[in-house]
Amino acid sequence: MRPRIRVVVVALVAAVLTMAQGLHMPNGVVFHDGALYVAEVNRILRYDNIEAHLTDPPPPVVLTDTYPRDTHHGWKFIRLGPDGLLYVPVGAPCNICQRPDPTLTPARYMNGRMVDKIMTCGILAERACM
Repeated sequence: MRPRIRVVVVALVAAVLTMAQGLHMPNGVVFHDGALYVAEVNRILRYDNIEAHLTDPPPPVVLTDTYPRDTHHGWKFIRLGPDGLLYVPVGAPCNICQRPDPTLTPARYMNGRMVDKIMTCGILAERACM
């Protein structure tokens, strides 16, 4: 018999603050070194020194806005890697297709600048790897 594991999270919320509005399918969020990174389908934003500006967030720094605007497979589940780099996946906007678009490959960012694009070749990134 497998042991049952239960995780309970209890949190008290003093207020709900809206950091941004009007974004295009925002879904990826990372907090690192005082900055809040937000991923949309077509761009990655950074809100610097966000903790000091919770009630009046500054305009974001746009790290990139060159990703496709296609929503199919467009979610950006960004993460900070153990190397301190921000990892951004990029999915093809179709199930079975070949597009020569170089933006269809994963990317890594360091200090707000893209380090490299092609880190892996696979089913959805095969066109960029040929």
